[in-house]
Amino acid sequence: MKIEHIAIWADNPDALCEFYVNYFGAATSAKYHNPKRNFTSRFLSFEDGGARIEVMHIPEMANPESRGNLKGLAHLAISVGSREAVDTLTERLRADGHTITGEPRTTGDGYYMKLDLVAPEAAKDDVYIDIAPGSYTIGNYPVVYSILMGQYTFLSPVTDGVSGDDLGIVSGTVEVDGDNEGYTITFELTIRDGSTFNGSYTGPIRVQNPSRLSTFRSDFEIPEMTRGSVRHTSETFKQGVDTWFLQLTGPDIYLDENRRFRGTGPVVQITLYSNVVSAGSPLPNGTYTFDESMEAGSANIGIEQPGVGSWVVMFNSDGEMGNSGPLCSGEVTTSYSDGVYTITIDAYDDLNNNITGTYRGEVELL
Repeated sequence: MKIEHIAIWADNPDALCEFYVNYFGAATSAKYHNPKRNFTSRFLSFEDGGARIEVMHIPEMANPESRGNLKGLAHLAISVGSREAVDTLTERLRADGHTITGEPRTTGDGYYMKLDLVAPEAAKDDVYIDIAPGSYTIGNYPVVYSILMGQYTFLSPVTDGVSGDDLGIVSGTVEVDGDNEGYTITFELTIRDGSTFNGSYTGPIRVQNPSRLSTFRSDFEIPEMTRGSVRHTSETFKQGVDTWFLQLTGPDIYLDENRRFRGTGPVVQITLYSNVVSAGSPLPNGTYTFDESMEAGSANIGIEQPGVGSWVVMFNSDGEMGNSGPLCSGEVTTSYSDGVYTITIDAYDDLNNNITGTYRGEVELL
């Protein structure tokens, strides 16, 4: 038994294959294309045989907000023959403009430490925030420039890749300087047995902006939607205003026996409020504004996670969620004539990306 290949999702598969060819002498196979899933892949093989790498691609696949501390496969190790070859390749990569996130080193046992910082408001962008520079003090109080004790602040030894028991940080300070492209963090800590643990870290730390929910990185036009359904609930959330839960899906989306979405394509869920009181009426005509008012003529914004409020979600493969975004402002317009609906979406997510799309067809009243 052996490992035959390892697969990697890539935004730009041709560029990634070229990287392995240029720097590791890989050979690439012919491109495979599955038109039904819009899936492509190539295999990379190496001179000494062994396991191959499959580079796969599907458009509109979501990117993780951090490349570190994710469950699953952590890294690939490729032997280039010697320490000198490692140094030479590192300098070649650097000279070609690639970012070197960690210099060549000999691995061994060490410590793994995590601190839960309470920081003042820091610089923010659409996706990431900066840890505010300053001096943080270990304590039990949630005030700025403090470090909370408990399950999120610990220090434990790592032996052969296995984390040991928490040694217990009881006091100390942590100095933070820099931003998320490069920090210098220096710590002087006292642990439970009275001994000290001092050290420093220099390098990037990517901290996701918790106020941002969308994973779209540009304006997005919703692909073809071919099925519509709506559920009507009278005066559920606000006295005198009915609620309509509208759902639009692509031609390759379906529900399995557990009522979970499967297939590939868009799922659009929009919550509308109107003064219609008859459950037998079609979805009422009108223009609905995305806001938090829950008043007649409004559409509820998306919050927390897909499925709560109004969202657009792309599914990339059988039940696998890709990019998604809450609908936070803009409008949705519904019109009905001779059994056919026209539903036009011109909305914005929480990153101010313009999310647009149009559905024409029947809407099943559930």
